[in-house]
Amino acid sequence: MVEAIRRALTRRLPALHACYARELKRDPELTGRLGVTFEITKRGAPYAVTTPADLDTVGVPRYARCVRRVIGRTAFAADHPATVTAGLAVTPR
Repeated sequence: MVEAIRRALTRRLPALHACYARELKRDPELTGRLGVTFEITKRGAPYAVTTPADLDTVGVPRYARCVRRVIGRTAFAADHPATVTAGLAVTPR
């Protein structure tokens, strides 16, 4: 199950990178970590996607909203309901 979640998130990396790239244009030194928590239904749909403040050292609400939107539109494997916490590290290139 963990590998299936990892594969689904890996497929969404371009969209997640786009979230970061947009914010990097505003702040070229943007760094930090953003934690994302979500649940996956038996049908593979994410819900209750959050970016808890205590897991956010980036501190850019627009970035957090974009990441939540990307995760919320991700298709996960069906028949494997789960609660997930994932971390995204962001550093300028």
